[in-house]
Amino acid sequence: MCETDSPFYADLCRPRVPTRSLTACKEFAASFNNTCAAESELLTSVDQVQGVELSCKNVLACPTTITDGTNICRFTRKLCVQCYVSQGSTRLRVLSNSFPSHCFNSDTPPSPNNLAFDTFFNPLFYDAQTLILDTLEKLNHQVCTYNVSGYPRGFEKASGVYTNIVGIALTGVPISAGANRQNWDPLFPLFQNVKSTIDACLGDVDETGYHYLANSPCIQSPLLRANESIDMCSSNTLCRFSRITSYMGGQAVKALAPVGVALDGRRIYGVYKGSNSVWGPCDVDVCNGRVINGDYSYVMSNFHPYTVSCWGPGNESVLRQTCSPNARSCQPPLIISP
Repeated sequence: MCETDSPFYADLCRPRVPTRSLTACKEFAASFNNTCAAESELLTSVDQVQGVELSCKNVLACPTTITDGTNICRFTRKLCVQCYVSQGSTRLRVLSNSFPSHCFNSDTPPSPNNLAFDTFFNPLFYDAQTLILDTLEKLNHQVCTYNVSGYPRGFEKASGVYTNIVGIALTGVPISAGANRQNWDPLFPLFQNVKSTIDACLGDVDETGYHYLANSPCIQSPLLRANESIDMCSSNTLCRFSRITSYMGGQAVKALAPVGVALDGRRIYGVYKGSNSVWGPCDVDVCNGRVINGDYSYVMSNFHPYTVSCWGPGNESVLRQTCSPNARSCQPPLIISP
């Protein structure tokens, strides 16, 4: 791999400071909206995590029964991200009941999904085998098929339903892959008469509970996190399908910043790669990943597949999947002969 001229991976071959230490892991874990104490003992189940109650207004389907005659929906969220060392490797433990650290909306009441898993923290690039999706058939199968990825190397599940889940956001909300049960883009469905069930945080509800479909503006925006009422996307002028690509990063931190962790232990960054500059189709590989600060990581994008589409690294590609009108499209530069 060090012989490659690829801009994705070239800086992996330069000398650098290790970023897989227990200290680095703890610093990353502290960026999550945890409800557990920072230096608490290593917990083993979501039941052991201290919860925090949130109150939200105008939720169409509250996960708990409202008995006081008000329109206030109350739910308890739990999140604890911890680090430890096992057999010389730094490991990350995530415990979450999948409820967000902000208000939400849904016409289906979400159930708690008690996710508990361990994974390697920021695993070495050469521990992974590059995934090659060099035909349209291979690309469509991976990027457009619901729940296709399976579990990555080093992942150990203790509890929870992981159908189509590829990561956990800083808010404790699962992040799903970019294909729905119909094997198309849930944000830009091929059939535009499909009813939208997405809220203005770009979250939806299924058997995995509440989960994000793309880069949620509610992950990084203090204003949205403090809002006591979240609209459905279809009722929000900025969030409607025609404007949803700009909405994904509209209230995000407009700089390189992590928004979550993938199930393989790698960081997931937001839609911005720098000051007011978003990731482009040619910036990422087929898994929506690339090398950032010397480490292979994933990014959220405002084009399909939006999130992690495979356990990278993957190959660079100019192919365009057919399950979305908003698909990633990286065209090679035009070479004009003299």
